[in-house]
Amino acid sequence: MKRFIPIFLACLCLTACKTQVTESAAENDSWQMTCDTVSLIGQMEVSLQPYFSVYSPSESEGNIYVTVNANTGLSHYGYQMGEDHHFCITTDGQLSKTSKEPKTPREGFIPLAQTKEWDVNYVDVGEWGNYLSFTEKNSEYVFDQPGYLRALFIQDSVFLTVSQSSIARITNPTSGRLMTLPKTGGWEDEYLYYKNGAQTQEVLWSTDAFKIEWGEADTIIHGAFMVDDQLMLAMYIDGNTGIYAFDGKDFQLEYHLGALSLQDDYSTLLNQLDHPNSLLLTFTDSNNRQGILHIKGRSIRLIYFLFPDRSLSVTQEDPTIPMIRSMLDLPTRTIAQIDSIEQVYGGVSMDEEQYYTLLSDSSYLWRTYAFNDSTGIVEYVNIKRQNINYYDFYNKEWPKWQDAFVNAFWDELSPIESDNSNFIAYHSPRFHLRLSKYFYNEILIDFIK
Repeated sequence: MKRFIPIFLACLCLTACKTQVTESAAENDSWQMTCDTVSLIGQMEVSLQPYFSVYSPSESEGNIYVTVNANTGLSHYGYQMGEDHHFCITTDGQLSKTSKEPKTPREGFIPLAQTKEWDVNYVDVGEWGNYLSFTEKNSEYVFDQPGYLRALFIQDSVFLTVSQSSIARITNPTSGRLMTLPKTGGWEDEYLYYKNGAQTQEVLWSTDAFKIEWGEADTIIHGAFMVDDQLMLAMYIDGNTGIYAFDGKDFQLEYHLGALSLQDDYSTLLNQLDHPNSLLLTFTDSNNRQGILHIKGRSIRLIYFLFPDRSLSVTQEDPTIPMIRSMLDLPTRTIAQIDSIEQVYGGVSMDEEQYYTLLSDSSYLWRTYAFNDSTGIVEYVNIKRQNINYYDFYNKEWPKWQDAFVNAFWDELSPIESDNSNFIAYHSPRFHLRLSKYFYNEILIDFIK
């Protein structure tokens, strides 16, 4: 696969440069911006989907393909519930569903390009680092790759690499470390194989990759492309996001993109390899609107997404106590009867055994039932209260929730020894009750036969 590198790259300096930005061209008149909006209303089921994320954009035959994940914020047996939807956007802004999924390279090893002489691969081995591998027949030459690779430009045996934290080049792959994989072939040997022998690239410019990793960087490269033999970079520098030209020493601001927060991943690299003269990234603006940034030549296109509203209403009153009262009053409790009761109290079914209720304090109730396979009678219910935000593990209202339940049935409850130290147990003539005593977010009820 041939890639074009401008002639000026051949004489770029070989030492790392401090970031310098020329302010004389804050916004070049030769650039043109257009904005489109595509609506996903009617295209997705959103009853329990308050969070959307746009990722893995790619382009093919003039169309843009993208995946939108609709995350409920709920968990399903410990896993976050969400669904991926794949869309195609044409050049005139028409949107349709598609079965075409984004490229998902195997983690850790990504084939990048093939030339007459070389197979070029990107190797990500986590804490051991990132590397470029060049192979021919039975030989392999390995180079360190600073940061996460976002672009690779190739002409003959000259390779220009652009990562989040560096711009570097390899003028001759055989100048790398000639490597031989140990015969044992274990994953530990493979990691050490790269870590202990990679050659450093010729770094043209670099910044602190560690600060990028920790979200403290003042300079980040999100992607690269070529315009009229000129290397262009989508960058965040000192609070500004824009398109910058790089001349081997300094950065010149070509076009200011405003308060866009750009998101890049391996899809940025994979799309760039097929389309070196364009750039495709997802973004979030200052109003938390999401979309796609598409640059081709000096034409910039912003595609905003209009997401559907969540149709499920929020329940103001906690239904736990009246629901359980209704269940206890039934002579038998089949799953069909439980479903009827759940519908009365606003429960939404994810399958025949699980129900959810969204509450006004940004938490939700998850109820899962177990029933006898032969009789169909429900024998057990687990009621768990959780926050929509997966990382909020505790809510000060949860102890009150448990106390209200115990108080409602106090006249028939007797404390008993629990078979699990994480729970407090009670006995009633009609059910056994267990309450979580650390996070206060769980009520388990065994219906007595």
